[in-house]
Amino acid sequence: MKQTTRILLGLIAVLGTLTLLAGTLSPAISAAPAIESTAATTPVPLSPSGIIALKKPLPTFKWSAVSGAAAYKLEVYRGTTPVYTLYPASSYCYAGTCTYTPVNSLTYTTYNWRVAVKGSSTFSPYKTFIITRIPWDINDGFPGDMMLWETMAGGIWSVTPKRPGSNYGYIYSNGTPGKFSSIYYVHSRAYANFEYESKLKVEGSPGNGKYPEAYMAIRMDKKVNSADLAWYSGYLFGYSSNGYYCIWKMNKDGTRTALVKPTYSAAINKKDWNTLRLQAIGTRFIFTINKVQVADIKNSAYSLGYLGFEMKRPGTLPATMAVDWVTLKLP
Repeated sequence: MKQTTRILLGLIAVLGTLTLLAGTLSPAISAAPAIESTAATTPVPLSPSGIIALKKPLPTFKWSAVSGAAAYKLEVYRGTTPVYTLYPASSYCYAGTCTYTPVNSLTYTTYNWRVAVKGSSTFSPYKTFIITRIPWDINDGFPGDMMLWETMAGGIWSVTPKRPGSNYGYIYSNGTPGKFSSIYYVHSRAYANFEYESKLKVEGSPGNGKYPEAYMAIRMDKKVNSADLAWYSGYLFGYSSNGYYCIWKMNKDGTRTALVKPTYSAAINKKDWNTLRLQAIGTRFIFTINKVQVADIKNSAYSLGYLGFEMKRPGTLPATMAVDWVTLKLP
């Protein structure tokens, strides 16, 4: 009997200890924080993004829907300046995507935008977009003005008066010693595929063993290397006054890579005008000088951008690049 009692008392003691342990552990388990997924509670901005060409600068914003969200907070900035803050309701969402077009137009420039669930302080990462005008054909003989053409960097570009017996002049630059000088067509930075043709002339004395250079520039960004004033990024197709043509890919860090190294061509008029023609078809480029095809290459680095012209004055001796006329035909 005494032995049985001792066993029962031992069991009671063990059960009491387990009860105390359970009472100690239970609050800790129930107090553990719930794991939340930011991906499930923060919208993801989808568009606009990159360069977009619009007739009216009024983009449509799209982002991923968040389950249970009644409304969203959409912020748009120009630089660090707020443009507008909007609160689209969830009624603008369908099949997991929200789509909203504001009432007030923007301007043709660069913007950043982000989105959050209304009432939440957690926003999506910023997305950048650039609004530009829809490209159009170009047929410019420079009738005494430089309408829609502006200097990008380097030497000033000017236009000659109308020539005797003609309604047209030409644009030109004397460049900057030892540096590049460029001009661009401001209407749109969304030129992608086209036939681009122009009549050019570059002349001047060599400097440091190099001759003056003249280029057609396409699919260009709006950046300039502070060291030599080279315009980048994009493509340059041109020639030097000693009869060598070349094709450059202007890299995103301001350097350049030769797609076609300087190559001599008897088709080039060294001391006279030359008609250059460039076809841009997706990743393919066909380059012709005075009706002689000199290159047919492929490169996929850049798909659209500004177009214009650039010259290189190699030294301190005089040099000039002139553009008599330019045409561009879209597909």
